[in-house]
Amino acid sequence: MAVRLRALWRNLVHRDRADRDLDEEVRGAYEQLVADKIGAGLAPVEARRAATLEFGGTEPVKDRVRDARAGAFLHSLGQDVSYALRGFRRNPGFAAVAIGTLALGIGANTAIFSVIDGVLLRPMAYMGSDRLVRIFENPPARTRADAIRRESPLANSDLAAFRIRTTTLSHVGVHLPMMTTMASREGLVRVVGVQLSPNIVSMLGAQALLGRSLDARDEAPGAAAVVVLSAATWERHFGRDPTIVGKSLDLGGNSYLVVGVMPRDFQFPDGHPEFWVAFVPPTSGPNMRQRLPLTARLKEGVSIQEATAEAGALIAQLRSDRSLEAAGVADASRFSLVGVQELLVAPVKLSLLVLSVAVGFVLLIACVNVANLLLARTTVRQHEIAIRLALGAGRGRLIRQMLTESILFAVMGGAAGILLAVGGVHLLRVLLAGQPDMGPAVIMPRLDEVGIAPSVLGFTLVLSLLAGVAFGLSPAVFLSGRGSVDALHKGRGAMSGIDVLRQRRTQSVLVVAEIAMALVLLIGAGLLLRSFSKLSNVWPGYDPDAVLTFNVSLPTGRSDAELGAFSESLVAQLGTLPRVRLAGYGESLPLARVARLGWLGTTPDMPPDPEAASRLGTTGRTVSVRVVSRDFLRTMATRVVSGRAFAETDGPGQPHVMLINQTLARSAFLGGQVLGQQLYVLGSVTFDPRRRNPGAPAPLPWQIVGIVEDVRQAGLDQEPGPEIFVDFRQLPGPSGPPGSPRYVAIRVDGDQRSVTSNIRSVARQLDSQALVEDVQPMSQLVSRSIARPRLNAVLLGLFAAVAATLATIGIYGVMAYAVTQRTREIGIRMAIGAQHVQVMKLMLRRGLALTVVGVSVGLIAAAAVSRYLQAMLFGLVPLDPTTFVSVALLFGFVAVLATYLPARRAANVDPVIALRCE
Repeated sequence: MAVRLRALWRNLVHRDRADRDLDEEVRGAYEQLVADKIGAGLAPVEARRAATLEFGGTEPVKDRVRDARAGAFLHSLGQDVSYALRGFRRNPGFAAVAIGTLALGIGANTAIFSVIDGVLLRPMAYMGSDRLVRIFENPPARTRADAIRRESPLANSDLAAFRIRTTTLSHVGVHLPMMTTMASREGLVRVVGVQLSPNIVSMLGAQALLGRSLDARDEAPGAAAVVVLSAATWERHFGRDPTIVGKSLDLGGNSYLVVGVMPRDFQFPDGHPEFWVAFVPPTSGPNMRQRLPLTARLKEGVSIQEATAEAGALIAQLRSDRSLEAAGVADASRFSLVGVQELLVAPVKLSLLVLSVAVGFVLLIACVNVANLLLARTTVRQHEIAIRLALGAGRGRLIRQMLTESILFAVMGGAAGILLAVGGVHLLRVLLAGQPDMGPAVIMPRLDEVGIAPSVLGFTLVLSLLAGVAFGLSPAVFLSGRGSVDALHKGRGAMSGIDVLRQRRTQSVLVVAEIAMALVLLIGAGLLLRSFSKLSNVWPGYDPDAVLTFNVSLPTGRSDAELGAFSESLVAQLGTLPRVRLAGYGESLPLARVARLGWLGTTPDMPPDPEAASRLGTTGRTVSVRVVSRDFLRTMATRVVSGRAFAETDGPGQPHVMLINQTLARSAFLGGQVLGQQLYVLGSVTFDPRRRNPGAPAPLPWQIVGIVEDVRQAGLDQEPGPEIFVDFRQLPGPSGPPGSPRYVAIRVDGDQRSVTSNIRSVARQLDSQALVEDVQPMSQLVSRSIARPRLNAVLLGLFAAVAATLATIGIYGVMAYAVTQRTREIGIRMAIGAQHVQVMKLMLRRGLALTVVGVSVGLIAAAAVSRYLQAMLFGLVPLDPTTFVSVALLFGFVAVLATYLPARRAANVDPVIALRCE
């Protein structure tokens, strides 16, 4: 091996010396053979002649030796590369077009693959992230509105028993969102954190950046309250203070000891928590029945199916032990385990796969275009190839030469594509980084992990090589298969009739393929754009225009009564500002994706399981409960379709009244006459005092006084579920967890900026510690809620436009080349009397035929693949005839135009000039 390597080094690096040595060795062997012949009795002249015949000539011998040398292939490859680069310099325009076309295709693929790699493929930055799971409950539902998958299947009182009994899961822990206020250098700020079981931190293998993370001592009863900050919070609110560990921090009016700062890549469970505190299981009280979201790790060697079966059986058994289930509802099949990473990326997985297919089509079209460009060069290069064949070059050697050129094109295109991909990824991160965290609806999870990683560079290299082979093989085989003698006899630029037909047939197939692929992308983009248009024009049940929103809160120590009085005073004061017509507040805004759930029944008896009772025919049903101020619905312009709205007289001490939405009004259990019915709202801490105190009396009934139009609370693409609305003033108990903010909406005439500057001053006048945040128009919230379908439509539309442009250029190029190739024929036709119209028809016929075939194939292919877009469409079927017909006609017109321009040029050919050129 060492000898072989030394020979390789000598033959590649010191080739001139090796050639001199070879020349001396061959000449020496020849002269020795001549001397042997003379010694055998031949005259010198006869001896040299006999030696030459026997030896075969020195140059052929040296060529055979060079071919057998170590590194001969690399040397010839270097020659091919050098020859290809000289060809690029001779035709810089051709090289620039080919490389630029490939850069678009490879760059788009690299950019999308970098996103797929960072979001879908790369493991999360946690130890054994592939075995992290969450436990869900999938209750059976009668309607789509009831089909809510819950991540809280286990009660607080059962957590310890579940941890002991499970044999398939380890590190079972709890994570609960926590919103509160925090004292920082800027004053009081609102922050969102997580109550977390310390064993989850150890399960993730996370190490603190400063200090320590949460551990088992922090969840022991009576342990000191400690907090761990995120890196972003540490930087933003504490200026990266290195002495932060050990200091006291005010969270919601309570003192916490800062014990650590986590690194930037620790963002568990999702989103961007600003702090973590230990979850301490309660030992008594109403919170014992609180449902908990659970995260765990699969034990080694345990499949997710085995763990799902065991977890479902355990939860069902624990519920049955507490006699909380009825009529066999404790069904283990209702529970499922889902991987944490799968859960995080599920909302964008389909979109990324669709985009990856789209950019794959773009690359194929780019390859087809370059292949057509290379075929068009055959007229120029055929004489060169014929000479090389006549001089003894083998067909394999010529194919390798042309494949080297095409691969070199592709590698250069890949290098340029990487630059485009870097810019594209950076642009994507800039566009999406400013979007708010929307929890499960985050536009692009793990966005900060997206980049041009080594795996992406490897992907680009492999893609470039495959692309080079794909578009270079057809021209290489075509050129190398031509006969040398015929080509030399016909002269430079001439092709036989068979060669012309072969070339036209190959180009026609390629053009049809790119028309079909471009049409598939255009139809997909058209479906998404039409879907987005329908989605953005959905009436949400309120008028977001001219509505300004914000949230306001008081320190956590304030009572619910104080917050209520402050909120009423605030909207009253805001209503007196210039340009403000109406003001109201609620527990949440539409699109907040949070709701208070309750059971609406005709009796004050709470069924053991609302879902079971609903299936068994008990009169009642689960509903979403929206707590709002008197004028909130009027401010949002939600219409009352029957009955009345909340009135000034509907205050404390008055009969309880509520409004219901149209979906609930149509429910069978309410019967025909809805207005005036009295119902009980159960299951909520606020409405059912028995949830706080089992010995408390049954709640009072609520009377339906009005029906309002449906409001799309969960999103414009989500059908409204059954809802009730009640007035804050009539709540029988606390309106929410301590420190919960109020979400305020004000309807403004004209410029909203003049009001924005007054909101904080009005709030501070009423209470100096009032915290006002997230001041923004409601229309902006609505726009952000559809950011993901907008992004999908824009990206697929962009890729489809690039594909259509490349396909159009391909059609034009083929037709323009056909005109050049048939210039002499056209001149002869016109010289013997052919009219312009006849020449136009002659040239248009082929282009129109290719367009019709390509569009037909594209329509069939689009019909086959568009069904995979079903989950991304709103208000459309995948085979939407309007989209298919309009896109086909539009692209067909563009393709015909690309055919018409070269045909018109052909009709204007001067026959004398055409014949003289030949």
